[in-house]
Amino acid sequence: MKFLRRRLLLGSLSVLAGYSANTAWKKRFFFRIVHRPMGGAREPLTRMQILPSPVGTLTDPEKQALWQLFGALGRTWQMDVGDSASFFSLLDLKTQQPPSYLAEYRNAAARFTELERAQPAALAAKALLRPREGDEGGQHARDFVAREYIVLLLMSGGFRKFGLGKYPGFAGGQGGYRLSKRVESVPG
Repeated sequence: MKFLRRRLLLGSLSVLAGYSANTAWKKRFFFRIVHRPMGGAREPLTRMQILPSPVGTLTDPEKQALWQLFGALGRTWQMDVGDSASFFSLLDLKTQQPPSYLAEYRNAAARFTELERAQPAALAAKALLRPREGDEGGQHARDFVAREYIVLLLMSGGFRKFGLGKYPGFAGGQGGYRLSKRVESVPG
């Protein structure tokens, strides 16, 4: 029982420490998460920052490469990717306003195009998710582009793909995807 209490306490402290890593919570807590290599000194964990870039627009080949990446990620988990027009408008939105993702998107497009020359698009997308150790550009492509696209896929119907839906009558709107039938009217 003592072991279980200790485990529970350590687990809750780790969750609390994870929350403190978020920049909004840093000012509220008095401790920082540190990385201590085996036998080494403490080093504060650093979060990767977005590549600095000016506001601009992607070229058409870069947009097509990112669309191919988005499609390959969607096909990997059998999710609907939607239409390219809305995807391209999202790219324009993220590159034409500060903070601009222009450098991140160009980096990811170049890396995906390079990987796609050697293997099919699905394998290239999976390779982009697993960059080599020490490859900072590959880690940027994974963290700021590929993972963002996976979240976008989940938000645009991925939960529905895995059988999850909205509660009836709760933020469902007229259509919505429901697991049970909607009650139209209650006899009075």
